[in-house]
Amino acid sequence: MKESHVYDLIERHLLGKATPKERLQLEKEMAEDPQLAEMFARQKQEHDAMEVFVEERLRNQLQRWAQEHPLREPSVWRLKTIMLIAASALLLLAVYLFWPSDEHLQDHRVQKMEPEQPPIEQSVPASQEGPVAALPPATKQAIPSEEEKKQRILALASRYNKTSGFKREILRDGEESPNLLGEALTALENKKYARALDLLGQVSEDHPNYVFAQHLIGQALFVQRKYAKALPYLKKVASVPDYYYKSDAEWELALTHLHLLQVSAAKQLLRQMQRDTGHPWQDKAHMLLAEIER
Repeated sequence: MKESHVYDLIERHLLGKATPKERLQLEKEMAEDPQLAEMFARQKQEHDAMEVFVEERLRNQLQRWAQEHPLREPSVWRLKTIMLIAASALLLLAVYLFWPSDEHLQDHRVQKMEPEQPPIEQSVPASQEGPVAALPPATKQAIPSEEEKKQRILALASRYNKTSGFKREILRDGEESPNLLGEALTALENKKYARALDLLGQVSEDHPNYVFAQHLIGQALFVQRKYAKALPYLKKVASVPDYYYKSDAEWELALTHLHLLQVSAAKQLLRQMQRDTGHPWQDKAHMLLAEIER
């Protein structure tokens, strides 16, 4: 897809002209591509600033015209003439300000988006009788459906879908399993998850590394996207007093809640992490929470 079409699609999204399918596609692409998300944010800021500038400039121009040419005897013909001039000025100024520049076109390349529909032309507002032209009403953004909200949450969860990784600890295996966790870690690193889960399941509760083994089980299920099965293991580790395991498990548990569309539980946990100034995932929790509540 041409880069100019990406700019046009973002513009139509900001103007409320994009279809639900186009909005979903764009949000999905932004979730997977930080550069596209940055381009969208920058274009939205420019769009808002230019909209205020255009409205203020047109208002000042109309007021000046009213002062220079007071209407002693208003007539329908003269009022329509003024409205036509004002609308033409607004249209020309908007085209000049919003036309994509070379800098916009070179900022980002998008290759996976679907073919673009021709841009929808904006109609000039109908004239209204009076000495000053009425400004066009503010564009209303379409209210997202429940399905669109769910897809947005899942896209956010996938975007932040990063665990602390499988840590190699100083293993203290019991005599009954001389190298059980070492073998499990090797299996995890080689993505042999079934073998790893079988080994980790043999670690008893009285084992010195039981909490570590439970955390590895939760992580192994998480990376396989088996979120419902990972949930109880991560909850267990997130509730232990050992902060070393607890902090990582809390972040992974928040992401698991999002993948399961348990948004309230995820937000509660993220706020808790956000308030903890020593938490290793505090910054990520702050960023994710802000995007959920946007």
